[in-house]
Amino acid sequence: MSNLKVLVEEELRSEISIEEMERAERRARQKLDWIIKREGDANGERLKPWYLVHLISEAVCQYRLSAECLLLYGRAKEKDCAAL
Repeated sequence: MSNLKVLVEEELRSEISIEEMERAERRARQKLDWIIKREGDANGERLKPWYLVHLISEAVCQYRLSAECLLLYGRAKEKDCAAL
C-alpha cells in the first residue's frame, strides 16, 4: 500500500494520512469493481495501477470536499442559531 500511497500523493500533490488512504482505497476498489462489471476492463487498461491511483485520488478529493462542506454548514448553522 505504501507504493500506492506515494503515487496518490504525487497525483494529488498533497500528503494523505494512512486512514484517509485506507478509506479512499476501499471506495476506489469498490468503484473499480463496479466499472469493470459494467463496462469491462478496456483491454486491460482499467487493471493498470495508474487507473486505481486515479480512482483513489478522486475518492480522497470527494471525502475532503464533503468534510469541508459539512464544516461550513455547521458554522453557518451556529450563526443562524446565535441570532435567535
